[in-house]
Amino acid sequence: MNQRTLLLPFATAIALAACGKTDSGEAAVDSVLAVVPPAPPSTPHVVGFDLGRQVEAGGGIVGGSTDLFTVGDTIVVAIRTQHTRAGDEVAVRMRKGDKTVDSLSAPLPATDSTGMAAITLHFGPAKPWATGSYRIETFLGGNSQGIKEITIK
Repeated sequence: MNQRTLLLPFATAIALAACGKTDSGEAAVDSVLAVVPPAPPSTPHVVGFDLGRQVEAGGGIVGGSTDLFTVGDTIVVAIRTQHTRAGDEVAVRMRKGDKTVDSLSAPLPATDSTGMAAITLHFGPAKPWATGSYRIETFLGGNSQGIKEITIK
């Protein structure tokens, strides 16, 4: 008999033993979990932000988001984040061309049970903006999270 002929029954026995049923469904689940590494922690980020003139009690924008404002309007920025920690800093910059004309920042509140947090920041009417096009940019931990164009008439 050659070496191949001797190994074939041995390999067959090992394969059949590996395919055998377990007494417990838990053992199968445990072995799968032991092989799969845990998911990496999710990266904190801004999920989205809306712009408007007033904020409602739940943190949303009254009447929906807009990109058109008039001189003297309060510009409310309602920001939603995910996977952040209480105290992480969120910031908003208002830019006209390459120049930052105003900026705001605040610490985030604790997240809810789904890992979401919400905060509103207000560019108040005390600084009447000149008419024209502006960009509102959000930051989380110093990293840009998105830009929206607005017009002030």
